[in-house]
Amino acid sequence: MVCPVPPHATASCEHGRCGFSCNAGFYLCAGECVRHVCDFRPICVARWCWENPLPQGNPLRGIWGNSADDIWTVGTAGTILHWNGTEWTASPSGISADLSSIWGWHSADIWVTSSSGLLHWDGLSWMERTPGEDESLFAVWGIDSEHVWFSGRNHLQFWNGVSWSTFELPRDTLLPGLWGAAPNDVWAVGGGSTGGTAFHWDGNSWTAVGLPSNRALLRVWGTGRNDVWAVGDEGIVLHWDGTRWSIVDSPATGSGVQLLAVWGSCENDVWATGSVLGAPPITIHWDGSAWTRAETNAHRTLTALWGSEGSNVWAVGMLGEMVRWDGNTWTRVSKGGTTFDLNALWVKEADTLAVGDFGTALRWNGEQWAGVPNAPSGFLQSIWGTDANHLWIAGSRIYYWDGIAWSTVVTRNYSFTGIWGSAPDNIWSVGTSGIVHWDGSTWRDSTQPPNWLRGMSGIAANDIWAAGYYGLIMHRDGTNWTRAPLGPGGMFHGLWARASDDIWVVGPWDVTGSELVHWNGMSWSFEHTTLTRTLEGVWGNATDNVWVVGQNGTLLHWDGRSWSSVGITSNWLKGITGDEFGEMWIVGEGGTVLHYR
Repeated sequence: MVCPVPPHATASCEHGRCGFSCNAGFYLCAGECVRHVCDFRPICVARWCWENPLPQGNPLRGIWGNSADDIWTVGTAGTILHWNGTEWTASPSGISADLSSIWGWHSADIWVTSSSGLLHWDGLSWMERTPGEDESLFAVWGIDSEHVWFSGRNHLQFWNGVSWSTFELPRDTLLPGLWGAAPNDVWAVGGGSTGGTAFHWDGNSWTAVGLPSNRALLRVWGTGRNDVWAVGDEGIVLHWDGTRWSIVDSPATGSGVQLLAVWGSCENDVWATGSVLGAPPITIHWDGSAWTRAETNAHRTLTALWGSEGSNVWAVGMLGEMVRWDGNTWTRVSKGGTTFDLNALWVKEADTLAVGDFGTALRWNGEQWAGVPNAPSGFLQSIWGTDANHLWIAGSRIYYWDGIAWSTVVTRNYSFTGIWGSAPDNIWSVGTSGIVHWDGSTWRDSTQPPNWLRGMSGIAANDIWAAGYYGLIMHRDGTNWTRAPLGPGGMFHGLWARASDDIWVVGPWDVTGSELVHWNGMSWSFEHTTLTRTLEGVWGNATDNVWVVGQNGTLLHWDGRSWSSVGITSNWLKGITGDEFGEMWIVGEGGTVLHYR
């Protein structure tokens, strides 16, 4: 009797009855053997699910809430998340444009600005709305459903609940900050060709108001007509007392500082946060008499603030960073094993290893990607192995993991960028100035390539491919490395070989578009796209199921007839791999790990 079993399981038969048990490292959930604990609920788009960072890794730009258990945040790649008091979940926006700001009158009347216009939430779904000016909008703020303001380039838009009005501003004016105390007391701040600028609405017209500094302003918030704060470039902090704007000293003031958000619960409880060039993010607090520096435990720059009260404040930011203030302490809500870029990933059954910059190495533990102790230092570019106790990593050197410890096995005066093997005694690695080979006992130098090689893949010991700069593609037939004829030159980063007549090579873009090159067993064909983005990696499991990743979240899919684009993230995606069951993983910027399942 043959007992059917799901993937990643072992069949059993007792007393004529079929059963199964999940293989080591897998968890039985709803009758399937999966790689995560059953209560792991990732944020997913088109079956691609975030695994690092958690809950997701797209930069967040705006946050607003109706109550402590009804909070919304928005970000790049059409990201909208909702907090119900217990967890963050995705709310599909229906668009892939970057979202910059959010404000609502109540839980069924919420506005979001984006690089392509506006979204509105009616309590059931998000709908695109067309304002008077068809262009990107930066900020939104309102008093009620009939007094809502939006800022764009050189203009402000007003929604009265029925129709739109447009108010023109001086040329080259950008206003990312909006806030008001009343329908006839609204502030818009930003920057223009002459520096920082502030406009005030008195119920009839917008008027420019003089500032004591020419530094660009980025956000504005206040408690009333006579208590308004504005923050911006070089850590500038301004205060409006009802008569004039004045500079207020703070520990954030300085070159290379940008204060990106300001919010408070009352006159003596105001927060501001932002970035510092070449240093950790900065957060400051106003207690009614002075600004002081605060520690939020954030790993990335925070770009937006909102709270339901003084003891419940959220800050969100780059690469999905989230922290929360409970009145006493800031706690990091985001989870993730690294904030450094990941370049490559190896998967076999439940064993996983992702590697990247600054000696970063992560393993999946069923709940999150956690750091691997004592990983090799330097920039780790590629990984190949036969099992969890026999792994080789290409980077500034070639490193080997035997299940107990790491060792350096190859050192040259150049870096290694790709590695692949057909067996434990037949491993090849390519780099900036050479090709080396492991025969099971010794690493030896092989052919000197004419240019830098970056990507590497193979089908068998007598069918190995490597690609690199200036259109260089090389092939090994089991005896020799030879240069493959190609035609027009290109700069290649990634290569994947499924069969001797199905090989894809990808790379940066040129005047004709991003490089997509295919070998059909007889000749190379160029599949130029209109994209102007660098393509980094390619992988697939069939002639009609090929995926390509690259710059600014580029994710392309080939169905055997044409390429289509999938919008998941704006993060730079650097590597992709998969298994025989159809699961796939992508790694990239800021520790990004996406899992297709």
